[in-house]
Amino acid sequence: MISSFLGVCRRCILEEWSSARSLIWQAHARAREMFHLPPQPPRDPNGLPCNLCINQCQVG
Repeated sequence: MISSFLGVCRRCILEEWSSARSLIWQAHARAREMFHLPPQPPRDPNGLPCNLCINQCQVG
């Protein structure tokens, strides 16, 4: 199930990371979009830090 969302299997992630990486990032962006989040965590250098999760966003 997870590999179908990612578009790549476990073996490819472990053994072919250079090829699988872009597919993983695309899946990550799609997953964030489902929650109305930007594709990448915000990193506004003048923004306020948010420590609610591991992403350590800086929201401006």
